[in-house]
Amino acid sequence: MFLTVFFLYFIIVKFIIPCYCTDGAQGRSHWHCPVCRNITGRAEDFKIHLRKHGYEVTEKSSVTQQPILEEKDSFSKVQISEEEAKTQLKQETQSQTDSQKGCYKCKICRVQFSNTSNLKRHERMQHGLDQPMLCIDEKNAIYVTPKELHGPRVPIHIIKSLLLGKLYCESEICRDMAKIAARSGHPGTECHHLQRTNSAQRYIPPPPLNTTSLDQMLNKGLMSKSRVEESKDLLLKACEEEVDCVFPIFWGEYGLAQTYIYFSVFTNLKDNWCQLGRTIVTFDTHSGKWHCPCRGSKPRLSCVHRCVCMWWVFQEHPSWLKDNSIASPEEIEDIEENEEDRDDDRKPSNETASAVIKMTEYLMRCKKIPETLPQELTVREMVIPQSFVPKETKCPYCPGPCYPNLSDAILKTKCGTIYGLFSVHKGVAVYIKECPVCGTQVRFQEYNSGFHNFNNKVFLTIPLCSLLTTGLSNHIAVGRFLRTLGEHSKVYIPQNTIRKAFYHFSALRSYTYNYFCYRCGHHPPILIADSNWKVAFDLPVHLMRRPDLTNTTSQDTQVNISARWETLEKEIIATGFCDGKLFFILKHYMYFL
Repeated sequence: MFLTVFFLYFIIVKFIIPCYCTDGAQGRSHWHCPVCRNITGRAEDFKIHLRKHGYEVTEKSSVTQQPILEEKDSFSKVQISEEEAKTQLKQETQSQTDSQKGCYKCKICRVQFSNTSNLKRHERMQHGLDQPMLCIDEKNAIYVTPKELHGPRVPIHIIKSLLLGKLYCESEICRDMAKIAARSGHPGTECHHLQRTNSAQRYIPPPPLNTTSLDQMLNKGLMSKSRVEESKDLLLKACEEEVDCVFPIFWGEYGLAQTYIYFSVFTNLKDNWCQLGRTIVTFDTHSGKWHCPCRGSKPRLSCVHRCVCMWWVFQEHPSWLKDNSIASPEEIEDIEENEEDRDDDRKPSNETASAVIKMTEYLMRCKKIPETLPQELTVREMVIPQSFVPKETKCPYCPGPCYPNLSDAILKTKCGTIYGLFSVHKGVAVYIKECPVCGTQVRFQEYNSGFHNFNNKVFLTIPLCSLLTTGLSNHIAVGRFLRTLGEHSKVYIPQNTIRKAFYHFSALRSYTYNYFCYRCGHHPPILIADSNWKVAFDLPVHLMRRPDLTNTTSQDTQVNISARWETLEKEIIATGFCDGKLFFILKHYMYFL
């Protein structure tokens, strides 16, 4: 007599008898799993193991049959009644419900797991399922494969070709390990990404891009004219290189998550974000958001790599973009405004260095903002005007006593943007005036109006500037405050632009500095700021200049702090005229003693 284990297999009752082969421990009886060939020594443990495979272990079957001992894992098929079939169907339904609650089964051995990470680890270690590897460029031998084994499967590019003599992986960790292995005497060591090329899928060309669909996007207002031209130029360059401009990557076809869809995009550049001339663009199918590494910290501004991917999606799978439009009207407006600004920068400017100095000196002399502002101006925001026009009628730059009249108002831009505490207003017209004699421009700069003009394109309300100043006095960083304001008001705020505009406001405002040291008193000769450590960098010793004691006087080593701060303020004010090209150069040098 021996113990028999009965279990249900769909609508069939099967049973297993113990085995005494040499695979067991010391010739004792053991059990062979019919699914994964696992060997179990005890009957109770074997029943638990069968339940992990989804089988129901039952008592002795009502149908009596003799076991067939042809093999050590033989089975006996016994027909069951209709009532038992209904019971089995009910159990299968319950099993599916348990799977929806968090039970994940292996497709090969049907073992259940509580989460997907354990299931994927089991498939990788027990069944040898490796990460996918796709060839996307047969000319240059470029492949894509997931960078990590867990989390979002963000792909990376690798290149491996014996004919071309190229071997490269975009992962910085893999390159560092290769260097360490080379120094240890193993120059031919390959990372796990490069090793996957042995089982890579052959190159299958994706559907090519069609310019007809791009014209349809332009007609529907889904893409600006400038982006359409850039997309066509990028496609033409890719065709000249005989490579695919856009190569879609669907990890869902290989049993991975389908939340994100990745695209390998041709860039025709070599940079840290496109080391092999291609970059990865990510599309979130749930939220409809895009991401490209070339965009940096500007999530609202599009790029040509995103646009060509949108082009491909609009052409091949327009249903993905049915509920999530490609670009919102505000984003298209930002793109157009950015292109207009770029076109303005390409035009020859009449603002020379002398003109910038004149305008800067005029703002410092006549447009200074007092330290104490009226409470109405700092608390309540004024009504948004339709346009900004300079109030000056005479030229402030020409020598007197007869100042020439300024010209009529000239439209500078119609895309001015006003940033307030909880709102952003776009489409404000900005006008300037010019002197017919000296040709210098005069712009709007009146703090009494409740608005501060930064560069004729960006305006800040005085309450916003006052609140940022108060935040700094209470140790609240400008960037942290702007992020809080943007998340609270649900409005996109370009932090870098507003930060520069606030610095421009601070440079024009008068401040009283009451800093003093408890030991040295007011105006200490030496100050050590925290920013000295934040901006520290390596400098060769031979570049440090020491003063020549024989030819250096005490006046040469002294620094006029008032003149230094005034020069710094002029540099900040000049950024509103010349887009960062500073024409005020510091005349004093710092000596390292």
